[in-house]
Amino acid sequence: MSEVWKIEKYARYLTTPSAPGKGQWQQYDDNDGDLVLTLTDSSHLVLCRSTTVMESHSLVTARAWMRGMTKRDSMLLMYKVANETRRFRLKFYGCDGRTAEKQCAVCAEKLSKFFPVKMDSQTTKSMEITSTNEKSKDAVSPQRSQVELIQGEVTLGKMAQVVSGHLKARLPVAYQHCDFPPEEIKTVIRLCLTDPSFPAFVQQVDTQLQKLIAEDASNVT
Repeated sequence: MSEVWKIEKYARYLTTPSAPGKGQWQQYDDNDGDLVLTLTDSSHLVLCRSTTVMESHSLVTARAWMRGMTKRDSMLLMYKVANETRRFRLKFYGCDGRTAEKQCAVCAEKLSKFFPVKMDSQTTKSMEITSTNEKSKDAVSPQRSQVELIQGEVTLGKMAQVVSGHLKARLPVAYQHCDFPPEEIKTVIRLCLTDPSFPAFVQQVDTQLQKLIAEDASNVT
C-alpha cells in the first residue's frame, strides 16, 4: 500500500549555470496547488503539485546516491545525478507543529529503509554527496545543444509529449538517468516482446499518453 503525506511547503535548489557553485531556492507552498508526497508500492518517491510532477525518484538503488536529514517538521533530501548534487526541502503539513513533526518522522522512518536519513539538526555539509568531479561539466555536443532543454516544472503532459516523440526536447538532468542495469533492461524487453498481449498494452499506453497531452493543452488554454 502506498504511503501518502501532505506537504505544506516545497523548495528546490537551482544552480546558476553562468556562476558555478551559486544558486537559489525556488519555493512553492500549498497555495500554488496541493502538494502531495507519495511513496509507492514499487519503491518510487513522487512529489506532485496538482497534476505537475515536481520530483520523481526510483528508490531501488537510492542508498548509493541519496541522503536525507530532518529537523522538526522539515526534511532535506540530497541526491546525485551524474556529477551534480541536487537538493530539495519539504515542510510537512499538520494542524499543529507536533502533528507536522510526527508526519515528518514517519516519512523519515519509511525512507530510511531505502537510504540514510539523519533525524537531527547537523549541518547539511555532513550530508552532501561528494564527488571529486562534481564541479566538472559534461560537454554538450553541438547537435544536442540545439534541442530545447525543458527548465523548471515538468508536467505530466509535457513528459508525455517528450517520451512519445511529439516534442523534440531534452528533459532536466534528473530525468536522464536509469537505475536499472542494461542487462536487466535487455531481458525485460525480450520477455515483453514474447508476450502476445504486449502490442495491445503498448497501444493502451499510447492512448493514455495522448489523453495526458490533451489534458495538459486544455489546462494551458
